[in-house]
Amino acid sequence: MSLSEIQNCDARLFTPLSYSNRNHRLCILPNGILTLLISDPDDKMSSCSLSVAAGSYSDPKGIPGIAHLFEHMLLAAGSTKYPVPGYYHEMITKYNGFQNAFTTGEQTTFYFEIPVLSLDGTIVFDNIVDVFASYFNDPIFNPLIINKEVYAINSEHENNISSTSKILYQATRLLANRDHPFSQFSTGNMASLRNVSAVHPKNLRSLLIKYYRENISSRTMTLCIRGPQSVNSLAKLAYSNFGKLLDKKVGLIRSLSTIKCRPYSKPRAKRNINNKELDVNNFRILEEVWKTKLNGIQVFTNEKENCDNTIFVKSNKSLTVRFVFPINFDDNKLPDKDIKLFSRIWCDLFGDESRTSCCEYFMEREWITGCFSYVSEFTIQDIGLVFELDLSNTGWKHLDNITEILISNVIPRFTRGNLQKLSKYIRDQNYIDIISFINQKKKKSPMEETSEISSILLENLKELTVVNIFKGSSILSENSSDVNTEILDDKSQDMDNWWREQAIKFQKFLADCMSPTNMRVIVHGNNPQRCGLMNNFKKKLSLDEYYEFKYQKKYINYSKFYKRYATEYKNNGSNIDYPGENSFIIPEYRNLTVLRQILMETSLKSKYSSLIPNITEHQILHLPRLVSFNSKYELWVLEDDTLNEPLTRKTIVTFELASTSINPSPRNTILLEILAQILFKIVSPELYQAVKVGYAYTIASSDRGEVTLKFSIYGFGTGIIQIMDHITAGTESILKMNSRSKSDKEMFRKGRILTRNKYKNASMENCIKSSSIGLLILLEKHMWTLEDRTDALESIDMDEFLNFCDKFLKGDNNFLTLFIQGDLSQADTINNYLDKNMTGHFSTRTDFPGSPHRVTNQPLKTVVLKPGSNYLLEHDGICDDPNNAITYFIQMGSRYDLKIRALTFFTSYLMSLTLIPELRNKRQIGYVVMSGVRELTETIGIHITIMSGSNPISIEEAIDEYLEDFESEILGTINDSIFFNEYILKYIQIIKHDPSLLDTTNGSTGETTSGPINLMNEIIPNVRVGSTEILNSYEMNRHIQFMNKIIDGEVISNKELQESQQNILEQITLTEYKNFIWEKTSTFSAKRSKVSIMINSVMSQDEIREQTLLLQLGAFFKMKGLLIESKELQDIVERTHGNPFLLMKGLLASFHNKKEGLRLCSVILKEIYNSLETASYQKLIKAPLGTIQRVSNRSFHQYLENPNKTTWKEQHPNQTNEPSTLQQRIKVPAVELPGPNAFRTMKTSLI
Repeated sequence: MSLSEIQNCDARLFTPLSYSNRNHRLCILPNGILTLLISDPDDKMSSCSLSVAAGSYSDPKGIPGIAHLFEHMLLAAGSTKYPVPGYYHEMITKYNGFQNAFTTGEQTTFYFEIPVLSLDGTIVFDNIVDVFASYFNDPIFNPLIINKEVYAINSEHENNISSTSKILYQATRLLANRDHPFSQFSTGNMASLRNVSAVHPKNLRSLLIKYYRENISSRTMTLCIRGPQSVNSLAKLAYSNFGKLLDKKVGLIRSLSTIKCRPYSKPRAKRNINNKELDVNNFRILEEVWKTKLNGIQVFTNEKENCDNTIFVKSNKSLTVRFVFPINFDDNKLPDKDIKLFSRIWCDLFGDESRTSCCEYFMEREWITGCFSYVSEFTIQDIGLVFELDLSNTGWKHLDNITEILISNVIPRFTRGNLQKLSKYIRDQNYIDIISFINQKKKKSPMEETSEISSILLENLKELTVVNIFKGSSILSENSSDVNTEILDDKSQDMDNWWREQAIKFQKFLADCMSPTNMRVIVHGNNPQRCGLMNNFKKKLSLDEYYEFKYQKKYINYSKFYKRYATEYKNNGSNIDYPGENSFIIPEYRNLTVLRQILMETSLKSKYSSLIPNITEHQILHLPRLVSFNSKYELWVLEDDTLNEPLTRKTIVTFELASTSINPSPRNTILLEILAQILFKIVSPELYQAVKVGYAYTIASSDRGEVTLKFSIYGFGTGIIQIMDHITAGTESILKMNSRSKSDKEMFRKGRILTRNKYKNASMENCIKSSSIGLLILLEKHMWTLEDRTDALESIDMDEFLNFCDKFLKGDNNFLTLFIQGDLSQADTINNYLDKNMTGHFSTRTDFPGSPHRVTNQPLKTVVLKPGSNYLLEHDGICDDPNNAITYFIQMGSRYDLKIRALTFFTSYLMSLTLIPELRNKRQIGYVVMSGVRELTETIGIHITIMSGSNPISIEEAIDEYLEDFESEILGTINDSIFFNEYILKYIQIIKHDPSLLDTTNGSTGETTSGPINLMNEIIPNVRVGSTEILNSYEMNRHIQFMNKIIDGEVISNKELQESQQNILEQITLTEYKNFIWEKTSTFSAKRSKVSIMINSVMSQDEIREQTLLLQLGAFFKMKGLLIESKELQDIVERTHGNPFLLMKGLLASFHNKKEGLRLCSVILKEIYNSLETASYQKLIKAPLGTIQRVSNRSFHQYLENPNKTTWKEQHPNQTNEPSTLQQRIKVPAVELPGPNAFRTMKTSLI
């Protein structure tokens, strides 16, 4: 074989503008694997994904979960070339990569991503691709780890049991045709897989081998690889690792030393395929595989009269209803392509939230709290249109009304509505579809994209059309078999007629698919007697054996049942209609010729991108500039090339109104939050169309306690003013509210409910988040506690709210901070608009030089801990959470002191090398261990945050011990040369490579190990509307970071921070750094300032002990591959109360019944022997470290009574330096801040 055997497909692919610097190649490997290669010079991660047309529908009858187990075992159990189990996962973890896989009914996809360069400069991607590919060529399905993977699958299933969406999907299966594999449980669990594995693990292995032989072939595979390498390099990688995949007739399984495995025949790759077969347009892998296997069986059938079409699922979790309208492509008269296109339009129409939508109609009556519409793909030939409503308690009682309005009003209106209005709506949707794709953001995770594309490549590419591979769906305006829409003028009568024909076809599609006889209803709630639709249900319920929910199925004749309501409800939903014309679409984009031209240009630009110089995101070093100001406002701007593309200029605008006259208080904070929620309720229906075009907006009150309201808007510059118009109109509506108006009272009530729901969710946060936020509450002066806020919320009335709004929104004592990024052509217009309609800031003349900077009534302030402080604060966690958490914070100094800042970041880096391996892996102190820099408004420090089942006091002691080891064993064993060459220079090299690591939103090694540096940047605004892709985009995040820097008065680039740190660190000596550590972090320092926030579980010690024991035993049995169901293990632990003798007796009896009692005994004896051997070894090598004198409670009181004798120098005036040995120093004990409400009361005592 040679590279010339790869067939390159000269196919034109449409790409978004964000992909224009990438290069790609679509090709077919010699063994028939369709492959897409993507070269992106910006990538810091390389990724690979392989999909195969085999899934859970291939599970053997009566053994659900084999396909899922195959997904787990393939990459975990080793290959002939790499036989060690877990080697692939170890490689991914070792080099800080990520991997995943998923199984659907018809396909399985495996994917991973890895940094291009490891920390030591090694290129590891090629090696891992070799390991990855070997598992598909020669898997060995090691039987020794089958039980371990069964445990993993069972854990996934147990998580699914608590998921409402998974429960509803299982309920949908229960209504399906029992002859179709969709109706069967597919995830697998211990019960379904143990039927085979408990008798003999090799039987399960035999099933896996059979599954592999029957379903895995190079002709049913697709591949996608992405990285910064050239496409030629990626092609060589694909060819060398996957081009010969499954190429041998017979493969033998190499025996391991402890395993005897029979060889088995491998599937053979089909070779020598003629060119016609390899035409990329003829690829439709899923159809070729599954049409024969499924043999035309439909997922849902209406052939049986009065078959069950409604199911009630009893649950206390949420009140939800799903209306499912199944579609079988073979039964529908429309072409498959039309069905898929019209299904997307259906999603937009029924998911619409504008004024005339059915969603808004139900919302106004407070029947629903959320509305979702989407397409559920059951098979390649069967889909379902799903209309899902989250019901309120009132909506639960009126579910019969909701269903009647849907069937008797909404569907008839949409199937027989005004054709001209519908054709305009469909036309707008086509524009929006193309515009959204052109402006699509680059996915942050390469493996997210590669996994999507390898899945898309399995589809019918002739139907999709190859140009739309990146888009993933066809374009409606290009879907014409009788008229060439490309040559028609978009404004011509012929084109109008064509759109009218599409509207007629869409109405027919709705009429055929959404008939009452084709509807399935899934109802999820607790009390069927209070639900109008469910009042005919019997009390006796069945139990689902897999998801363990109670349910009842029933046939309801929706056609006849609701005819009697026709007269009574004929006016219901009278204002429901097609959405009007979308005014946010830019006029020049209402032209298909222009949009086609843009698609062609981006496609060509991507094709020849390798010839264009590339500028990465981190090379863009512009900073915001202050261009205009007076005593009432500041205008900052930032030219941003990433937003200022010639074809789609974007602008991000943030403006903040800060009161200079209203004092911070919990009540004012809550009043601001209610204001934000009411404003959202008013403007959201009007701005829904803007969001569909690609705009996004947020509304946020201050998280620091100040009286400020901040608005951020992302989108085309020409539409920003239009959005501001709606915001201004909303504020004017609020100012006109009257406490005697019934509708205004209702609006105020809704605002309070939305605010209350936010704090209800906040009160359920896990302990590790609570401890992190607790640090802010304690040390930031105006960060109010949850109790303070909820107390204020309950006592605020409408009159107080209106008085506050009048004072804040009408007052002329507000300071405006305006920041505009990207396309600046509208900057003056936006500034003038705010002056005229909201702030009047131009009325004040500039009468002083320099910037006034943002001024509020109360300046931001951080509580600065006194030197020698050592505080701890305890607070209760939430119910049913057995975990404890601690945030251990060491205050290093002022965040504006560049030297302190540089040494703090460097110390965090040094700790990152040892802290997590030591505390989480070696000592196993906690499940989650994070450490890094933490910035407050005025100070900077290092935090160590841990979640654990252990007592927080013992966790704190372990942290203290680590800090002692860090000081003595790490810093105490290096010389100046090692310190500079191995630590200083390596750290400088890291921050030079990526200066963003010094940013206040990033941890030094990523959020998973260090957490965010500045928690303020992580707090989500009160209102956040728009696509997640935009809201979480690089540009939006950078904009928010810059705005926070502007507010803090700290506009400095990462490059400047990097250069500053480099200059400082290159001059630091080891002795100087040791003195810094001794003073700032040493547990024996009399100058160290430290506080610990401890969140304690409210469960009793016995409950915690049993819960911890349960978790430890579960993890132990999983690791050893011993199968026992969670419920059975929990029953044994609870019954024995953790008594070792009774526990062992219960476990032995359980495993004896499974014929695994002897294996349990041998595993336990081996663990006892290993523990004794380890203990003996540690006793042999342990060296005395000297006696550490600890201060008693009595001496601590003496310390408090004599504060003037707290420092070493004052107590020992004749000595110039602090002692350097542990034996001579005395720890400063912790002061406990009393009571669960200490967050509220103890701030002043810290200063």
